[in-house]
Amino acid sequence: MARLYSDIFIAGGPRVRLTYPDATREGLSPMADPNQFLALTETLRDILLILSTVALLVLTGFMAYVGWQLYRLGRELYLELKPILASLQGTSDSVRSVTAFVNHQMVSPARGALSLGISARGIWQVGAEVVRALRAGKAGGGTF
Repeated sequence: MARLYSDIFIAGGPRVRLTYPDATREGLSPMADPNQFLALTETLRDILLILSTVALLVLTGFMAYVGWQLYRLGRELYLELKPILASLQGTSDSVRSVTAFVNHQMVSPARGALSLGISARGIWQVGAEVVRALRAGKAGGGTF
């Protein structure tokens, strides 16, 4: 079998030739040659670079798909909420109208009646004080 050789050049020195044992006879791997090992690592590097590029492209496509789905979901939610919000606005206007009606028809008259009742009670109390003062004979003395 063929022997593997490597030439080493040392600057200003002699040329050295390293001899590697026969890979098949010595039981060593065929990767004993550094040049073959470097070629293998370069090939593996290239394969991993291609695989990582493909993975990046697939991931970019997936993220674009997810973004599109989120956009569609947002549009669908908007279209679903539009009639609900319109109905809610109508209900709010109806409640506002009913509140104004109740205020005009019930609260204002009740407020007027209550203030009339409070005024009447005040007048009644003053009148009762005047009558008591007249019965007690303290009338005409100024303030009560």
